[in-house]
Amino acid sequence: MPDERRAYSRDVDLTTLVEDPLLLSLFLQEPDVIRRIADNMRKYGFDVHRPIDVWKDGAGRGKHIILEGHQRLDAAKRAGLTMVRVAYRELPTRLDALLWAAEQQAVRRNVSKEVQCLSLLRALQTEETFAAKTTKELAAQLKFSTASIDRCRQLLKHGTQAEVFAVLEGTHGLKQAYDLLRERRHKTTKKEPETRRAKQPPVLTTLRTALAKTIDGGLLELPEALRHARWLFDYLDGGAPGVRSEDELDEDDDA
Repeated sequence: MPDERRAYSRDVDLTTLVEDPLLLSLFLQEPDVIRRIADNMRKYGFDVHRPIDVWKDGAGRGKHIILEGHQRLDAAKRAGLTMVRVAYRELPTRLDALLWAAEQQAVRRNVSKEVQCLSLLRALQTEETFAAKTTKELAAQLKFSTASIDRCRQLLKHGTQAEVFAVLEGTHGLKQAYDLLRERRHKTTKKEPETRRAKQPPVLTTLRTALAKTIDGGLLELPEALRHARWLFDYLDGGAPGVRSEDELDEDDDA
């Protein structure tokens, strides 16, 4: 994290500010909020007490990347302003910039850790270096639980945009959206009749319940163990028997 004592403010021309797609996609934009801010700026100008946070020289000398304040920048453009007040931040890497921005926006927007986790992974999903990381590696680097990381990855990979947005907008909690996703995927997967599960011996029902708690609780950190646990759960839940290929197992986990 950057040293807060190294932050200082000044007025800059809008042409010196750069919007990084990675940071821009971190949280959903709010058109109504942008319109209200723009109306306020037309009347009173830019509020210097709320500067736009920028990564100083993040896009090259004299080109500063927006960290937090994309909506205020958009509003300033709509209001016809040419100068805005910024607060310079000095960060070592693009990932540090993203994590700093995520923390600031999460506090300002009062979002949950789950929304923060999903927002980060949603922004990072196009980054090749992160797509190759295991759930355990991401949990250690981003400081979220393995359960949250895994649920977010599954939702981003297999969920619809509406399902993802429902979590980002606070309509559904992450676990609720994850459970709904699993239910929907089970319905579209070829399965044996429900009577198969109903006729299971009590020991298999107990095993199925224990597996569900283990998987949802993020207790399995090794990707191979997690994949095979999911396969066994699906089988006990009514899935067709037989060993799946590695490609099919990989469909259940990005690691």
